[in-house]
Order: sequence, then C-alpha cells, then structure tokens
Amino acid sequence: MIKFIFFVLFFPLSSQASSILDDSRDFLNWLDKNKSQFSACSVEKDKTKALLCDQTEVDIEFLEKLFKLNDLDLINEIEKSKVRIQYVCDKNETTESSSTRCAKKSLTDRFKKMTLLHGLYVPEESTILLKESSAKAVIIHEYIHHLQSINTKKIDGRLYKPERNKIQQQINIELDRLMAEISELEKKKDQKAVMAKATLFIQINDVLLKLGKWQDFIDERGIFSLFLKFQSKFGLSAEDLALVKKNMKFICNSAALKDFPMPECSLY
Repeated sequence: MIKFIFFVLFFPLSSQASSILDDSRDFLNWLDKNKSQFSACSVEKDKTKALLCDQTEVDIEFLEKLFKLNDLDLINEIEKSKVRIQYVCDKNETTESSSTRCAKKSLTDRFKKMTLLHGLYVPEESTILLKESSAKAVIIHEYIHHLQSINTKKIDGRLYKPERNKIQQQINIELDRLMAEISELEKKKDQKAVMAKATLFIQINDVLLKLGKWQDFIDERGIFSLFLKFQSKFGLSAEDLALVKKNMKFICNSAALKDFPMPECSLY
C-alpha cells in the first residue's frame, strides 16, 4: 500500500489533465466565493421578466405561452430558437411519428448513463434529449437550460453556465479517454499504470461530482423556484406540479447542500 501511494503521488499528470484540474478548481473556488450571491437570488424581476440565480433573464409571458401549447406545437416553437429536440428511443415504445426524432446512439448512451434524468440539454449540440413520455414541464425545463447556456450576463466577471458547460465537456472527454487507456492497460496486465490512471480518473471525476451539487444549487433550484412561483400563471398540470415539488424537495433535503443557504426551502 505504501508503494502504491508513493507511486501515485509522483506519477506525472498529462498537460491536458493538469489543465482540466487547474481550470476546474479555479472555477469551483470562484463559485464558493460567490455562494452568498447565488443563494440570495430572486426569480422575479418585473411583471414580464424573471431573473434566475445565474442572471439568466426569462420571458414569463413566453413561458406562459409555451405551457398552453400542445406537445407538438411546443416542440416546434422551441425549435424556432435553433434548438433541436430529440428522443431517447426505445424500440418497444417508439411510434411512427417519433421515430424521425430518435437521437443518435452516442447521445442516447450518454443519456442512459444518467438514469435519473427526465430530460437532458446537450449544449455543444444545442439539443434537448427527452424520454418519449416526458411531461411538458420537462421540455420547458430543458429549454430554460438552453437559455442559461447562452446567457451573457456576468457574475463577478464570469459567465456561470457557459463556462461550466465548457469545463464539464472537457472533463467528460478526458474521463472517456482515461477509461479507454485503463482498458488497454488492463489487457497488458500493467497494474501499476492502471492504478495511476485510475487515481487520476477519480481526481477528475471528483471535480465532476462537485460541479453536480452546484448545478442543483444554481441551475435546478432556479428553474424549480420559477415554476413554483408562477405555477398559476403557467397553469401547471397536477402531474407537472407534483414533479416540480418532488425535485425541489430533493434539492432542499440534499445532504450535499446542507451548507448552502436556500431561503425558499423553508416552504418544503
């Protein structure tokens, strides 16, 4: 065990891995520095606009219009914003009308790795992935993630969501690369190299997990707070409202966020 620890500590990082870790840790430090600002955000700006926790501006009247549309018209309206909407198709559930919207395998595999998701916005492809049974609130939720991803209003000199998306994409690419390298090293039975690569994988994956709690604190909390505040105006269905409340309660009760002040959680 001592030899293993010694080897790992002095195993040189690749320039790519080192850059990812440095950028990620710098970003996490910035997030921590601005925790109180993210905590104190209010989703209401005026009668027609809302300002989310990351300074993304949302048109309340446009969202109200989206909630009133049927699913097909809703998708068509969102796609006017140059956002593609595709389904994670199941051959046993796919209908003739939805088959033309089936996502490619690489996106489907990515979605299925995140098994608890109802929907997923993929910023580098400007694509919303959905289960075929997704509720209307899920579609609009992912559309708001798109708005967050193209936000240009800075907090303390930085753009939260665009920068976070870039870092997360780099992390996912590096993790995939490391997994491929580990697989090859295992075939060669090079256990020393496998352990070193595995340790690096754990370091980088740990950053991804830390980013995840900030996603709940900033992105998800902001959207769920918006839906709850304007639930009557949006005319949320009983199904949508139940899903929103369930997810908001999960965030409020998250052990990972116990040191993150969330004033609205006093209601849950």
